[in-house]
Amino acid sequence: MHFISKYWKTILVTIVILVLSFVKFPILEPTPKFTHTDKIIHFGMYAGLTIVLMLDYHRDEKSDKSNQKFLLICLSFPLLIGLFTEILQGALIYYRDGDIYDVISNSFGVLAGWGVFALFKKNIKT
Repeated sequence: MHFISKYWKTILVTIVILVLSFVKFPILEPTPKFTHTDKIIHFGMYAGLTIVLMLDYHRDEKSDKSNQKFLLICLSFPLLIGLFTEILQGALIYYRDGDIYDVISNSFGVLAGWGVFALFKKNIKT
């Protein structure tokens, strides 16, 4: 229960990302799009996931805050989620395609999320 009570925000964001990655939504009226809109969305989702995970981990009094373990957990989880969702989309979902550029966007989002967290870390109350 400790994990769920401390990481509920991370769990919620992860579930939202997985739903958006795998559910087929009905086609709505066409909206004007500019090139690579989906890459910006991928970037934002994974930046957000990384920030939320780092905040949850940072605020968890039982977590090991040594820099190496903190970075390993908080960067590898979103990177792996981003990679595996694209692999599964390409392999299992007929209405989706796995895209290496989505993986790249996800990865840049993770790095940006880490950067934002690092900039504001000293202002975070535990």
